[in-house]
Amino acid sequence: MGKFNEAIQCCKSHLAISRALGDRLSEGRALYNLGNVYHAQGKQLGRVGQNDPGHFPQEVRDCLMQAVAYYEENLELMRSLGDRQAMGRACGNLGNT
Repeated sequence: MGKFNEAIQCCKSHLAISRALGDRLSEGRALYNLGNVYHAQGKQLGRVGQNDPGHFPQEVRDCLMQAVAYYEENLELMRSLGDRQAMGRACGNLGNT
C-alpha cells in the first residue's frame, strides 16, 4: 500500500508493451490503471496534513491532473474502439477526479 512510484512504473511498462504489440485494448487498460494510480496518489497526498479543505497543494493538483490526462486518453481510445462500457467507466472516473 502506498507504493505509488512502483505502481506507476509497472503501469508504464504495461503501456509500453501494449503499444509495442499493437494491443489497443490492453493499452486502454494500462491508461485506465495509470489514471487510477495517480488519482489514488492525489487523494492520499490530499489527506496528509490537510488543514484547509478548500486548498489543495500543487503536488495534489499535479497528481489529479495527471489522472485526468490518462482517463481522457483512455476515453478517446475506447471511443475509437467502440467500447461503450469502458467509455462509461472513464467518464465516471473523470467525474470523480
